[in-house]
Amino acid sequence: MKAYELERAQLLFYRENGYLVVDNILQDEECERMVRIYKSCAKPDFRGIMNLERGIVRYEENDIVEEIPVDREDAEYVWRIIAHPVVTGILESLQGGEVVNLQSMMLFKEANSPYAAQAWNPHQDNVYPSAPYGMYMTGNFAFEDQDITNGCMFIYPGSHKEWILPAEKVQSFQEGPEKNPGHRIYEVPDCYIRHDLFLPKRSVLLLHGNVIHGSYPNISPIRSRPMLLVPYGTCGISHTPGFIPGATAKRRERSLHTGEVLS
Repeated sequence: MKAYELERAQLLFYRENGYLVVDNILQDEECERMVRIYKSCAKPDFRGIMNLERGIVRYEENDIVEEIPVDREDAEYVWRIIAHPVVTGILESLQGGEVVNLQSMMLFKEANSPYAAQAWNPHQDNVYPSAPYGMYMTGNFAFEDQDITNGCMFIYPGSHKEWILPAEKVQSFQEGPEKNPGHRIYEVPDCYIRHDLFLPKRSVLLLHGNVIHGSYPNISPIRSRPMLLVPYGTCGISHTPGFIPGATAKRRERSLHTGEVLS
């Protein structure tokens, strides 16, 4: 398949700001099916779900581990969204080479659920895998329209030019609904101005691994904010010195072209 080619303006925007929003990547029916699949495996509190595409959803609470098998067709469908050919093309245009998937995490922000009010602290995604600068990025698939009321994201454009900044480490998965996840940056440099990201349904947000971002709580009584967060990396990222697979995330390279697990 011919590589997806970004417009020069899009590429320059990403390089300058550390993020790019591409609209209308998905169809309405794809968004709705993804939400149905994840809700079929969700707990009543709608905590996050990690790596459903691998065929098992794993919950751990009070040292008790519960593993829920995922319907094979559902797991394969989620993988097809993660490896969406247009998204793959965009990623590889931004990175200038082959890109692999590392993991996935669904964040529901389900209206009126215990986790709805949870907001992510200002953080940098690359603080988790500790990858070499520029090799790590995330795709964020919006399954509903996002604004401040239902907990949209905010970002500090241009902050991807920073290295990993000092931050307070906090639990960032299954951490409890009363706590805000994201390794909280102690001080965002004054030269960066916060910008709210009003993502439309069907869009995908691509984030540089070092850009500072976070999110608002969902205070809407009726509107949820389901979003799939998918970490990607330049091929070979897991073999770089200091790379952290993560005890829970279990980051591993999987080819977006063949589906083969590479590491």
